[in-house]
Amino acid sequence: MRQKLTTTLLILALITLPASAQEVFPDLTGDDFVDMQDFAVLAGHWLEHEPIPEQMPVYVVTGAGASQTQAEQLAAALNIPEKEISNENGTIVFVDPVNFQSAPTLEIQDPAIREALLGDTRDVDNAEVIRIEGFDFAALQKIQPVPGDVAADIVSGALEQANLTPWNAQPTISNATLETVDLEGKPIIEPIPLDTRIDYNFQINNTELQGPGALLNVTLSPGGVVTGLHHSTRQLAKGDPVPLVQPVNAIKNFAQTLPSEIGTTAKSLDPAPDAKITYNLDAELIYYAPSLEFGEASAIIPAYNIGGSITVGEQTAQLLRRTVPATNDPQFVPQVDLSATADGSEIFASTTVEGGTPPYTYDWTSSNMPLYKATSSQINYALVPREDTINSEMVSVTVTDTNGVSVTKSAILQVSVSPSSVFAAASAPVGGVSDYGIERAVSDMGGANQRNFANRFNSEGVTQRFNWTGKNSWEADFKEDAYDSSYVDNVDICFYIGHGWPGGFTFESSNTDGSIRHNESGIAWGNKDLEFLSLLSCQVLKSPANNQSAISRWRDEFAGLHLLTGFHTNAHDWGKFSKRYAQYMLGRNFAFTTVTLPVRAAWFKAKQQKQPSGNRAAVMGPIGPNGTTNYNDYYWGQGPIGPDIRGSNIQGFWYVSYK
Repeated sequence: MRQKLTTTLLILALITLPASAQEVFPDLTGDDFVDMQDFAVLAGHWLEHEPIPEQMPVYVVTGAGASQTQAEQLAAALNIPEKEISNENGTIVFVDPVNFQSAPTLEIQDPAIREALLGDTRDVDNAEVIRIEGFDFAALQKIQPVPGDVAADIVSGALEQANLTPWNAQPTISNATLETVDLEGKPIIEPIPLDTRIDYNFQINNTELQGPGALLNVTLSPGGVVTGLHHSTRQLAKGDPVPLVQPVNAIKNFAQTLPSEIGTTAKSLDPAPDAKITYNLDAELIYYAPSLEFGEASAIIPAYNIGGSITVGEQTAQLLRRTVPATNDPQFVPQVDLSATADGSEIFASTTVEGGTPPYTYDWTSSNMPLYKATSSQINYALVPREDTINSEMVSVTVTDTNGVSVTKSAILQVSVSPSSVFAAASAPVGGVSDYGIERAVSDMGGANQRNFANRFNSEGVTQRFNWTGKNSWEADFKEDAYDSSYVDNVDICFYIGHGWPGGFTFESSNTDGSIRHNESGIAWGNKDLEFLSLLSCQVLKSPANNQSAISRWRDEFAGLHLLTGFHTNAHDWGKFSKRYAQYMLGRNFAFTTVTLPVRAAWFKAKQQKQPSGNRAAVMGPIGPNGTTNYNDYYWGQGPIGPDIRGSNIQGFWYVSYK
């Protein structure tokens, strides 16, 4: 089966695995395993004769970012107070913490409703910061967003005044739309566009330019007031060509960073032994623009945006996406060697690097453990299994040079490490304390997002209850009839990293069956402590999907949970996404001020700044009596938060998606 190539590069591998894979599917890499790397070889073979460029030009950086004068001129043209705009490394940022994506609300005055809601709220120790408010549906229905063409003219005129009009981008128009439904799924009011957003899509060499260094968007309120701005661009000139890594080799290189074993994710989707397994691997050819934090970057090179899906039986899960170089030219790409050994539970690894543009930064990832301080050229750490004996460990290092070009190398070590009673023990239920937990349910990626989220919360003194990785991350932690009272429902916020689909999200451990599904029993998020569940995963909040809205799929899991944040589209494992999310929740410091956003807005701003512009994030939550909502909830200690809405007090749900 072949797929027609469009402007992206589509790589398809279709494989059926009966009980004994080796009987029908060969070892193509010579490592005595039938695994993901063999699938990758076969995937690449499908494209050996497809016409793709043999080379593409590098683009030379001739200028980066906006000057302070331009930032001030843009602020004046958009009527933004000068002291509220930030210009860091040439990236202009502004967000209005009150009016960004504002939805009209009213304070709930009815004493009976207030008493009922407060009586159902678990964190009574923090009652003094609880704000009970509801959607003002009459005011919502009067909202008239700025027409898209008018907004585009406002933005283009302001950019022209500041001499910041992009030479290689075209504007698109979108809205953040609020949907509200009752318990029968009927609209309480018709969907309401809350704002108008102008987003620029960048291209060079007729190829999409993606990355945090190629972002330009402006958000306007219905009154025409700018509530959000992000401008991060470079000036580029076409340079010499570099040879491209061909698809077969790109997929083989990608597969080297994947887990060796194939079975766990497959079983989590469909445990039937004869289930048909299909891998769809796609690689989109792009240029990647790193953040302007790479102030000395001198070149932009071609890259592959790689991801795909796994289908088992009738169920498909989307794989988190990552970006890798599309050339291996040592002038532009670091050449990384990795050495790793194991001595009992101790892991020792080091890397040497040549090529690219030094100096380099290092980011280490373990398939079984969180690594908090992993930024030098060598590392050693001890494996601590949670319950099952660890038989293998994959240690990976991502090396990034001054141009923001990243290369990942991995080594798989055979080990035998017994469980620790320290990790096997569940933490006692705790309430009235600010705390968090992380479930990184993938062993081959997500390490930077795991570490950045933990480090930011730790820096604020927020208590960490758990931080699980790979096979130590369990579905059982999310289920009421298992361990959620000690883990996921014993924290204020849980951050999950892994693969997903509209019906759920996956785990590499089979404890209990390897995936959370929207229609399974034993899930009651928030019936103890959990207020916020955030999913860095693909399509879990896609709406609609298979003729079901996200609300209809996930409404039954709400039992006091305030917000469920995720993605309508695929998500990318860009390592600073979680850092930006945590920063905006806990306070992001700018030159003249600190900006702290409600949790919903923090999620959307992190998406805006640290995900591709084409990705769409989403948030949903319950509606209580008189329209009671947690729409404007801050994280504990950062601002007001609403009551727990549970049981008979749940009278509907709301949903917002944001591009």
